[in-house]
Amino acid sequence: MLSGGDAESPDADPAARQYLPFGTVYATYEFLERALGVRWYWPGELGLVAPKRSTVSLDRMHWHGKPSFDCRHTYFARADDPDISAAESLLWWRRLRHGALGGPANANHSFNDWPGRYGKTHPEYFKMRPDGSRSAKTEFFGSGALGGHVCLSNPDVFRLTVEDKRKQFDGNTLWIYGAVMPGDGDITCYCEACQAVMRPERGSGGVHGDLVWGFVNKVAAEVRKTHPNRFITCCSYGSYREVPEIGVFEPNVAVTLCTGSAAPFQMDSAGYRSNYVGRIKAWSEKTANLYVWDYWNLPRWETGQHAAPSIFPHALRDTLVLEYGRVRGRYLELTQFDSEGKDLTGIAGRSNWADWIYDALNIYVGFRLMWNMDEDVDAVLGEFYREFYGPAGPYVRRFYEAAEAAGMDPNNRAAGWSHKGIWSQTYPPAFVEKVMGYLRQAEEVSRGQEPYHARAAKTLRAFLPFEKASKRWTAVLDRAIRNETLAVGPASRKPVIDGNIADPCWRAAAVASEFCESFNSADLRAQTELRFLHDDTMLYMAIRAPFGGPKPRRVEEAGSKDRPVWAADDSVELFFAQGVRKYQLIFGPDDIYVDSYEADMTKKYDSEKARQWDCPGMLHKSRTGQGEWTAEVAIPLASLELARPSRADPWRVNFCRNYFYKEGGKGGWQVELSTWRPTFGSFHNVERFGTMWFE
Repeated sequence: MLSGGDAESPDADPAARQYLPFGTVYATYEFLERALGVRWYWPGELGLVAPKRSTVSLDRMHWHGKPSFDCRHTYFARADDPDISAAESLLWWRRLRHGALGGPANANHSFNDWPGRYGKTHPEYFKMRPDGSRSAKTEFFGSGALGGHVCLSNPDVFRLTVEDKRKQFDGNTLWIYGAVMPGDGDITCYCEACQAVMRPERGSGGVHGDLVWGFVNKVAAEVRKTHPNRFITCCSYGSYREVPEIGVFEPNVAVTLCTGSAAPFQMDSAGYRSNYVGRIKAWSEKTANLYVWDYWNLPRWETGQHAAPSIFPHALRDTLVLEYGRVRGRYLELTQFDSEGKDLTGIAGRSNWADWIYDALNIYVGFRLMWNMDEDVDAVLGEFYREFYGPAGPYVRRFYEAAEAAGMDPNNRAAGWSHKGIWSQTYPPAFVEKVMGYLRQAEEVSRGQEPYHARAAKTLRAFLPFEKASKRWTAVLDRAIRNETLAVGPASRKPVIDGNIADPCWRAAAVASEFCESFNSADLRAQTELRFLHDDTMLYMAIRAPFGGPKPRRVEEAGSKDRPVWAADDSVELFFAQGVRKYQLIFGPDDIYVDSYEADMTKKYDSEKARQWDCPGMLHKSRTGQGEWTAEVAIPLASLELARPSRADPWRVNFCRNYFYKEGGKGGWQVELSTWRPTFGSFHNVERFGTMWFE
């Protein structure tokens, strides 16, 4: 007899049924695996291993148990593969025992719909800005939108939050967890009540801790009066990631500890284990309902990393051992950026789990361990290479073991997990050539032997971007860095600031062109050109920003000021720095702009405060033409607290472009970040800037 704690309910989605227990079906999977040797290594028919048997003989058996971790969930989990249907992908996760009783226990940003619900009618529900104003405007970041920056001290925000959670639980009696978590980004509210609960002395990870967790605790206490068996959950995240100083949590508060990294991938990094255990211990003393959100996307998140594999099956067990008994479950965020850096979310015809074979072995081992911590990792891996790849197994094994050893080597990790450290130290060209040779041997020796050859060939194809990236980034590392200095001459006459850069005076201007990708790659979709002139009182700038295809992306309304246009709108950023002072000006189509001033770069940067500065007397105008947008700018030198730049005392400068385009002319937005002088990371890396002086 196979049995478990199944349930049926008309309230649950019959397709997903994510809130229902699956005890009987999981008992069936256990039987198929233990008694008949069935395995589901990959999604789809190709991933199935089912040994052929003419007869089945079974001894008397009595198996029972429960999962080692009671929550096993993923984010961005639909494999981006034309050979794998959505149904096959979902079925594979179910067979790996994906899920949890009562739905996902993780939290997520829960106020993102509030700008639409209350933005026009109740601005007082939203955070106060430094100037005393309040706004519910949504901020856009690439393909997504972020909102829900509410005022947590407002009594109506508390009342409505409690009402929302009660409605949620009433609407689905199987739904156990309800998230209460601020929006992403800067949640600082400058109202007197919120400021009174701020804890700046606790640093960037604790400044909002008492405010956020005090609110969560208060909501949990109120909801428990009517729904005693439901939980209010929030992430330890961003500016409230550290344990707060408020008193004991309500028993129905659940915490999702955001690792800030791919925890298994960091296990051999200096000091990581002790720090990780310390965080788990501190939070587990606050709540018995502790979960982990682990970012398995981060090793392939940044430019220069997208095609680099991160293989860590052995570190998975080490990680789970550190958590076992204190952490009840894990939520794994996979990557939506493919090997070319494209964001797959929203692209028509594409799914959101990019380059899924990169993660497949980690996922398979990880889910077996979360189901049963007594699994022997080496035995699981040995069976995988033998049963799944057959004659190709020894060569595939060499590939994975070499990649795991290199990626987890503390000496390699000391070089940094950046494009430079990855492609010069962890995976240098000779290493990549060697291990890709193993996959080619696997494909060759298995020819004519199916399904082993199909699996080996698909594995080889999946890792070809690794080889391609090695060649690309090795070439970039050897490429000379250009655009060191810019000498700006005097204007023969003042340009008319009307956005038309055909004015003859610009012909004699200093030119900043030949932009590159921010990590020094020359491969760009859109080029950018700036021209500069000066006189005794003004710095003049002309911007030419060509674009391909449709008009440039503009999310913010025409003429918008000091909005985060860099995150979603086609825009050009200009930086001028001297000593500890730095100015940032951003311009885009339809006269959108930002003027920002950082008085002391040695102090923590606060973008919102920096944008409170207004550049006195600045003139600017943009226009959109056929195939490009242009702008002209005039800045009074007296408005900048910088000494007039000279050869002996120049300004540190850089010019950057945020170019947004649609993949294939439709679907999700992609962004290309380019710079006059490569920054190798943030546009704010002043140490990477070039110099400017006036002739």
